[in-house]
Amino acid sequence: MLNTKYITSIIPLLVGLVLLSFNSYAENEDEILEFSVQEILGTEEKPTVRIKLNIEKTRELFVAVQDLNNKMQRVGSTQKRIKKSGSYHFNMDVDLKPGKYRFNAYIAPRGKGWNEKIGKPVNFNVTVVDKPKYITPPQFSTADKVKQITWPKSIIDDTEQVLTIKYDITQPRILLLKLLNKKGWKEEAVLKFALKEPGQQSLPISSMLSDFGAGDYAWAALITDTETGETITKQGKPFTIEKQ
Repeated sequence: MLNTKYITSIIPLLVGLVLLSFNSYAENEDEILEFSVQEILGTEEKPTVRIKLNIEKTRELFVAVQDLNNKMQRVGSTQKRIKKSGSYHFNMDVDLKPGKYRFNAYIAPRGKGWNEKIGKPVNFNVTVVDKPKYITPPQFSTADKVKQITWPKSIIDDTEQVLTIKYDITQPRILLLKLLNKKGWKEEAVLKFALKEPGQQSLPISSMLSDFGAGDYAWAALITDTETGETITKQGKPFTIEKQ
């Protein structure tokens, strides 16, 4: 007679072993985790492939380029031998005319190819524009603003300090940086920068004590119109130069 108590106790154990084995296999499965190229390229730019893989042993990585405008014709390819899991990037030496392309990638055992590929191939579409280089259009803000001025409250010697101004702009602007002496609000120095997109300016400045002497000062950051010079927004940062 079968011992049902024994069967009842062993079934969960067998199921657990099967699940453990399956999970272990799934965790160690060779695959391409991430794959990308620049979405838009100029005709003189080389595609940069960025890829992240999980592999148990040395594998062959294949990347091929197809012309979507010409019946998926292959126009370039490369092969890399990858020895361990990780993230990699490399340029492909392929000349691409204006049009749309598909980059395909797959992995295979060492010394093997397409017929022995491991896992699913991945792909990424790229557009080549009729310009030598593609320049990403600036992402302008919804309002012009001096967001922050970073500078010490007190300076006691000629040690180099970094003046940082963060700003938002809605179109190309001019940034004026004025060093003002609070005694009569005299302009001690004026710096001018053309701004092409939101961001920041960082300026290393030294010899403040020697150049301007002890006293109360302020940095004034003004964002102005490129044509009229009209001040659109501004912000100040007071500080003191002290002689020890």
